[in-house]
Amino acid sequence: MAVVSGIGSGRVWRLWRQYRFKIEAQRTRNPRKKDKLATSLPQQAEYPNHVWTYDILFDRLAKGCLFKTLSVLDEFTRERLGILVATTIHAEDVIAFLEGIMQKRSSPVFLRSDNGSELTAESVQTWLAKRSVEPAFIPPGQPWKNGFIESFLDKFRDECLQREWFSSLLDAHVVIEDWRLHYNTRRPHSSLKYKTPAEFAAHFTNQVQPAQSLISAGHKN
Repeated sequence: MAVVSGIGSGRVWRLWRQYRFKIEAQRTRNPRKKDKLATSLPQQAEYPNHVWTYDILFDRLAKGCLFKTLSVLDEFTRERLGILVATTIHAEDVIAFLEGIMQKRSSPVFLRSDNGSELTAESVQTWLAKRSVEPAFIPPGQPWKNGFIESFLDKFRDECLQREWFSSLLDAHVVIEDWRLHYNTRRPHSSLKYKTPAEFAAHFTNQVQPAQSLISAGHKN
C-alpha cells in the first residue's frame, strides 16, 4: 500500500472525504441562512400600512440657513403621510414625528430606510420595537432599493424646494405642507389606476378590505 508522509493512502482518502463533506456542508448552510434573512424583509408593500418608508432631505432658507425635512410615505397607497420641517432633526424628533402620524393612522408592519444616523439611532430602534414595527434597512450605497422614497424626494425637490423661496422656517413649513396635501388629494397616479393617493387609499379601505374580510370569514367557516 502506498504511504503518504507515513500515513496509509486509504486513511488519507477517508480523512479527506470526511473534512471535505464538513467544509461543503458549512458552505451550503451559510448562504441559506443569509437568503432566509434577505427574504424575510418585504420586497413590495401588499396593503396600506404594510410598509412605510422615510428619509431626510436638506435645503436652505432665503438667508442661506440650512434646514432639514423628514418625509414619511406609505409604499402601497403612495400617500405622503407627513413631512417634518426643522433646522435640525435628532432621534427624539424622529420618534415624536412618527408617534404623531401613527396616532392618527396606524403603525406599519415594516419601516424601510437607509442607514442614516438619525434613523438607525438606538433610541429610535427601541421605540419601534415597542411599537412592533420592524425596521427594513437597505444595503449601504444602494439607494435604488428604496425607490419609492427616492422617487418622491426627486419630485419634492423639483416641484417644491427648487421652485420656492422660503423666507423663514415657518414659511417653509406652510408651503411644504400645502404641497404635500396637494400631492395626496389632487395628483392622479398611473400606478394607482389614475386615482390620487387619497382616493386609492379610500377605495381600498371601503371596498377591497371588506371583500377580503368576507373571503377570509368564508374560509374559516
